[in-house]
Amino acid sequence: MFKQLLTSIFVLSTVTTLEANIELDYLNGLRIQTGLPPFSSQARLQIAAENHSAYMQTNNTSGHGEESNATDYTGASPSQRVQYVGYASTTVSENVSYASNATLYTSIDGLMSAIYHRFGFLSLNVDEIGIGISSNEKFYTYDMGNSVLKNLCIDGVYSGGSYYLPCSDTTKKVESENYLARADGIKKASPKLILWPPADANDIPPVFYEETPDPLPSHGVTGYPISVEFNSEKVTSIPTVSSFTLSDVSETQLDDIILMEKSNDPNKKFSDYQFALFPKERLEWGSKYDVEFIYNDGTQKTIGWCFSTRSLKGTADRFYRVENDGNIVLDVVSGQSYAIYIVPTDSNDKLGGVNYSTTTEVNFSYIDNNTFYTKLTASSGNYVNYTFSNGQKIKLIVASNDTATIPSQALCASQSDFDKDGIIDIIDTDDDNDGVLDEEDAFPFDTTESVDTDGDGIGNNADTDDDNDGISDRDEIANGLNPLLASDAQADFDNDGFSNSIEISVGSDILDVNSKPIWTLIIMGDLSILVPSFSI
Repeated sequence: MFKQLLTSIFVLSTVTTLEANIELDYLNGLRIQTGLPPFSSQARLQIAAENHSAYMQTNNTSGHGEESNATDYTGASPSQRVQYVGYASTTVSENVSYASNATLYTSIDGLMSAIYHRFGFLSLNVDEIGIGISSNEKFYTYDMGNSVLKNLCIDGVYSGGSYYLPCSDTTKKVESENYLARADGIKKASPKLILWPPADANDIPPVFYEETPDPLPSHGVTGYPISVEFNSEKVTSIPTVSSFTLSDVSETQLDDIILMEKSNDPNKKFSDYQFALFPKERLEWGSKYDVEFIYNDGTQKTIGWCFSTRSLKGTADRFYRVENDGNIVLDVVSGQSYAIYIVPTDSNDKLGGVNYSTTTEVNFSYIDNNTFYTKLTASSGNYVNYTFSNGQKIKLIVASNDTATIPSQALCASQSDFDKDGIIDIIDTDDDNDGVLDEEDAFPFDTTESVDTDGDGIGNNADTDDDNDGISDRDEIANGLNPLLASDAQADFDNDGFSNSIEISVGSDILDVNSKPIWTLIIMGDLSILVPSFSI
């Protein structure tokens, strides 16, 4: 059956498979910036994703569902579609996107700007993925699964007790303990906080429009959302947030914002560990922003970081930022390209479709729903009139000079990366790259030190008495004791009535009952004491 399945439903070209591999590299680059481990490519998830992208293209529809009577149907839901291709687990998640002018990167960028889809890509519960791109490169599907759970569904043995039924083979049971621990490895390899945009990130889009389901149903145009997700394995209690702020390049705090968490998420998608900040006004092109996040997970902590928005410098020669006032006249220079950003009048103002009249040849394309690219090559006096669906009118007249600016670009000052591994310290789980996670490392910025057994502030590599039992590490090793175990100092290995510590201090053999200290009387004035000593 599976052989026939492969020949009948693997309908996409090898070109789109190659593009999916490029997309995976790009997506993994984003995950790595947050400190998350990368996805691995999974062949059957890949087929399931390609099938769904083919279905969306054939039926000219976008979404997670499929109709059983439609061409290229392979399952009504993501779970059914991965089951159809033989993926062992039905516990999967899916992101999809559609755009008439989509590229390998705009699909992922668009989904990363959409908060629910972002949390999907940055999930701590998935570690393998299949990416399907339709042959016309407009429809994209991302199917994500958990390799541990998949393997439990293939090889796991149920021995009794409570269980889950997450497998394509519905006769297979997965023990509750194993099911709940399926993401432990991912969480252990991930930081305490998953930040997006990550610290020092650049090229972040300035705007969020909408997604399905929509977290801001009454707002169609807002600033790019900032999100924080806590790693549940690395906090001692469910966190609370006391402050989440965003400041612009002038250090002015944006006050028209929406803070979202589980309690006010309109679609009930957020977990107890997920938080987001939505600026009600879209961010500026090529600008720098600072985030401050104050939370309590048993103790109050503050974290701050910076990111910068996408510059239009590589898109156009010149830049106009203009307020929407109905009618605008701008001078442009022949042969120069322009990015023109019309500031929205409110959180639902988009340019919409465009009509134009002109006396010359015009190049025009949308950069986003409030920004467009244009270029006129003509003699002075020629013009173009643009009329947009929202009522905005703009007239561009060819002149010898303009009042536009060069597109701005702002970058954050690079934050520290002690081990130079490309992951800054704020999110790196092993700052000195010594193989010991920071949370277990007594000296997270010292590659030669990692453990401090006795907690005296001196790492074991430099400490002469690692367990602080009064016996030097050298003497413990010479006498067969464990230098990391304090209790063996008070043990009496040869049962001669003297502890190992006393015998080592006077030079007797801790393993020979006939080699033992003798009591010696010492008189000091009115004080008489017996002390152990040893003589051969």
